Amino acid sequence: MTAGQWRVTALLVVLALASSIFLTLDPAHAAVLVTAAFTAGAVNGILDNLDADRLPALSTRPRSKGLAEVQALEFSLSGSRSGLGARAVNQLADVAARVLESRRMDPSTIGGPLGTLLAARRGTDPSAVIDTGVFDAAMDQLEQLVLAGPGQLPDSRQVPQPPKDYL
Repeated sequence: MTAGQWRVTALLVVLALASSIFLTLDPAHAAVLVTAAFTAGAVNGILDNLDADRLPALSTRPRSKGLAEVQALEFSLSGSRSGLGARAVNQLADVAARVLESRRMDPSTIGGPLGTLLAARRGTDPSAVIDTGVFDAAMDQLEQLVLAGPGQLPDSRQVPQPPKDYL
C-alpha cells in the first residue's frame, strides 16, 4: 500500500475513534468499530492496487430508444403560457423526420395532420396553422406510423378529438 492509502486508513480509524468517544461507546464496541474502520481502509488500499482488465469502450453510442426525445417533447408542451410553442412543433417535426428517415419514407408523401406539420416546418405551406388539435392528431398519426409495419402506411385521416375538460 502507498503512503496515501495508509493516510486514508488512518483517517478512517481516527474518525471511528472520535465517533466512539462522541457516542460514548463501551470499549468492546469501540474496538469493533475501530477494527472495522482499519479493515475498510486496508481493503480499500488492496483493491486500489489490483490491475483489473477494463471493458473496451463501445464503438457506437447506445440508443436511447426515444425516451429523451419524449421527455424533451413533454417538457416543451408543459409551458407556462397558453397555446402551442414553436419548440414543441419543432421537436415533434424532428422526431417525425427521424421516424420517416428510418422507414425510408419521403416526408412529402405523408398526408393528414402529420403532413401539415411537416409542411409547415419545411416552409412549403406557410399558411398551415398548427394548433393543439392538429398537434394532437399529428402525434396520434406518428404513433400509428411507429406501430405500423415497415412497409405499411397508416391511415392519415384526422380523427375528431373530443373536447377536453381542464377543470
